[in-house]
Amino acid sequence: MTYTGLSSLIKTTGHYSADQLWAAFEPMTPASQSKYAQALFKAVAPLCAMLNLDEVAVAAIIWIETGAPNTGLPFRSSWWVNGLNAGNIGITGDPTQNASAQTWQTPKDAALGLMAHVAGYAYGSDWDRVWDVDTLGKPQAWDKRFPLVLSEYKGARLDTLEALNGRWAWDVDNDYHGKLAERANKLVAAMDPPVTTPSTPEEPVEQEPKPVGNIFRRVPHPPFVDLPVSKPSGGGYGYTQIPTGSRKIVGVMNHETQGRGTGPWYRDFFSCPSGARCSDALVDYLITRDGTIYRLNDPKNNRSPWANGGPLGLEGDGPAFYSRFGASGINNSLISIEFEKTDAEDYSAAQVQSGGLLNAYWHDQDAQDWESYPYVPRYGCVTSLAHFEIGTTNCGVGELDDITKVQAVAKGEMKKWQTQASGPSVPEVPEVPEQPEIPTLPGGLSVAEASKRFGTLTKHTPDGKTKVAPFDPKGVISLSWLHRCVETGEWPKAEDWWALTDSGKTLDIVTFSNEWQLIRTAERQGLMWARFADAELEEAA
Repeated sequence: MTYTGLSSLIKTTGHYSADQLWAAFEPMTPASQSKYAQALFKAVAPLCAMLNLDEVAVAAIIWIETGAPNTGLPFRSSWWVNGLNAGNIGITGDPTQNASAQTWQTPKDAALGLMAHVAGYAYGSDWDRVWDVDTLGKPQAWDKRFPLVLSEYKGARLDTLEALNGRWAWDVDNDYHGKLAERANKLVAAMDPPVTTPSTPEEPVEQEPKPVGNIFRRVPHPPFVDLPVSKPSGGGYGYTQIPTGSRKIVGVMNHETQGRGTGPWYRDFFSCPSGARCSDALVDYLITRDGTIYRLNDPKNNRSPWANGGPLGLEGDGPAFYSRFGASGINNSLISIEFEKTDAEDYSAAQVQSGGLLNAYWHDQDAQDWESYPYVPRYGCVTSLAHFEIGTTNCGVGELDDITKVQAVAKGEMKKWQTQASGPSVPEVPEVPEQPEIPTLPGGLSVAEASKRFGTLTKHTPDGKTKVAPFDPKGVISLSWLHRCVETGEWPKAEDWWALTDSGKTLDIVTFSNEWQLIRTAERQGLMWARFADAELEEAA
C-alpha cells in the first residue's frame, strides 16, 4: 500500500504487529528511550486492531510528533522524554498551555491517550461505536483534550491524513499530511508484509441516513495555451527552486497587468535573458481581454514564482492569510493570475468567466467547500485575494467588484461539480463571515504574549535613520517570526531590520538574537529565511 494525503486513518484488516513497528523504529531510537518506545508500540498495535485504526498512520504521527526539532528523528522531543507525550497533544506553542499539557506515567497510558485522540479525529461523535468504555475506560480520562476535538469540529469524522493538516498540527509548508504519508511509506518499506488477522468489526448501529457530502477534485481545469517562461535553472531569476510538485496550493492571488500585451509578449516579458522581469518576477497564468488563459508557469513544476510579494504591508484579507500560512504561503501556496487590463479598465466579461473557472479548479483541488468559498473554515481565512492585500501596492485596489464577479463564477462552478448537479453552472455571489480585526495568531498566542517574546525591532533606513517597532499582529516580519517560533520551539528576540538598497535594488535583512535572518533581495520575492553559514536559503515559514 502506498500512502498519500487522502489515505484513511481507518483500517479494518491487514494490521502490522508491534514487533514489526518496533523493528522499523529501533534503528532511529536513542538507547535511553528504547524500553519506553518499544512498550509504546506493544500497546499501540493491539489498540489499532481493536479500534480499526491504521497503525502505520499512527506510527507516522508518533515519528513526527516525538521528533527532534533539528533532525526529525523520533523519541527525542522534550514532551516525550519528560512526559511520554507521543502525539504532542496539548502542545500549542503557548507557554501556559504547554506547561499544563497532560503527561502520562507509563507507555501503556501514553498509548491509550494517543489512541483516544486519534479516535476522536477519525470517528468524531461515532467514537463509541469502536471504543469499549468497559474495557478501555473513558477516552477523556486518557486524553483530556478528547472533548475539545469533538466540540471544535462538531463531531465530524476527520478520518484522512489530509484532515489532520492544520488541525492536529501546524506545518510551515501546509503539508502535514504529505509528511505523514512520506513517513508512513518509509515504515512500510522497512517492514515485512502485515499480519492478516482480522480486526474487530464495527457493530452496526441503526441511525438516520447521513446526507452525502460534497465530492471534491471534479472541477475541470479550463482550456489554456501553454507558454512556459524561460528561466535559468537553480532558482533566482524571479522564482525559488523547489522539489517538483511540492507547492501546496490553497488559493489564488489575482493581479492586474496595468498594461496591454499578448500572451507571447508577456512570456517574453518574464523570460531570460532579455525580458524586463527576467531577474525578479514570474507568474503562473495570464488571462487576456478575450478570455484566453495562458499558462506561463506550471504550478506542478519545480518553480515557486516570485509573483505575490511586494512592499511589506498587509490589509484586507491579507493579515489573516499571512497569519495562517506565513511568508512562504504568499508565493508557494497561492496561484498567481495576471488579468490583462489598464488601471482604469474593468475585467471583461470573458475574463470574469475564465478567471472564475480557473479559480474554481484550484480551490476545488484543495477540497474547499463551495458553500463557504472563498472563506475556508479549516484555515480561518479567505484564500482568494487581490495583490494589494499582501503588499502595499495599488495592484487590484479598484478591482474588488470584479474579483467578486470572478468569485461568483467560481462558486457556481464549484457547486455544480461538488454536488454533481446537472446543467450549466450558475454564478453565485459569495458571502464571507465577518473577520476579527486581529487575526488568530500561530500557536494560539495572545498579542500580549507574542509581544513580550518578540521584544522590539530597530529599523535602519538608507538615510541613516532608525525607528523602533514592537510586535505587529498584522505585520509580515512579526508573523514570519512567530510562525517559525511555533514550529521550532525557539523564541529569539527581534534585533535589527536593515532596509537597504543594493545598486538601486531592494535589499531587506532582518536579524534575531539567535542565528535567524530574514532576507528579501527582490521586490516580488517575499521574505525568506537565510542560513548564511551553509549558503542555504529556504522559504520563510
